[in-house]
Amino acid sequence: MEFAIDDGYSGIYYYAFPELKKRGMKATFFITVSAIGSVKGTSYPHITYEQLAEIAANENMSIGSHTVSHSRLSELSNDALKIDVAKSKQILENFTGIKIRAIAYPEGYYNGDVIDAVKEAGYEIAFAVQDRGLFGHEAYYSIPRIFTCLELAENDNALFIEYIKNYKAMPEDAFKERWKPINKS
Repeated sequence: MEFAIDDGYSGIYYYAFPELKKRGMKATFFITVSAIGSVKGTSYPHITYEQLAEIAANENMSIGSHTVSHSRLSELSNDALKIDVAKSKQILENFTGIKIRAIAYPEGYYNGDVIDAVKEAGYEIAFAVQDRGLFGHEAYYSIPRIFTCLELAENDNALFIEYIKNYKAMPEDAFKERWKPINKS
């Protein structure tokens, strides 16, 4: 099992990263590039480049793209779409020195054109919030995830802490590897 956390809010560095690291657990952090070091659009600050570097250096943590703009990709023009997904990959790779293999579609919005752009940019795997279909592509480009954002934000991350505490009590089958590692070769 691996946690996937989107957007790049500073809470991933102060709360999730230390708890995951302490327990030797794996996670992928999908980063919105334009928000690094900012308080973009919300009252919540985002991680800094220095914090991103520390997370990326940990062997159990992977970095993925959440695009540059965090736009609904299926609503962008084809040119804007291609630039957004390719540029975020390039910026993250240049900064971390790690090949960025994965992208998470902002708000889960994707269609066939989005998958085409993601493949063209060189991503090997893509995650959605829900299964919207394959659009004639491999399942690696539309992997659904469980969305828990609102629940995790309540009660000072109490639900996330509860998930971590119950990690060892989960059945062994829950930990079977079903996907290739995202950033580690």
